[in-house]
Amino acid sequence: MAERQRVALVTGASTGIGLYTALGLARAGFRVIMAGRNVVRVERACRDVAERAGSILVEPAVADFASLAAVRKLAESVLATHDRLAL
Repeated sequence: MAERQRVALVTGASTGIGLYTALGLARAGFRVIMAGRNVVRVERACRDVAERAGSILVEPAVADFASLAAVRKLAESVLATHDRLAL
């Protein structure tokens, strides 16, 4: 049986610790959903991680975690496209 793709959701992924966490997970073979508030910064960070990790398994997600409605929308989007997140 084939191994299921491991999926990780990283918040605050456009800079700092979040960015480097996403990079490490991508290098380890995870599919990485990189979430942040600013669409331009998140997309730029995704391109950077994909290039540096040599992975196409990186995708952007935009959500403002100060808004519960935005968090719910992000959760619905993730659940619609992925069975589960890695533990």
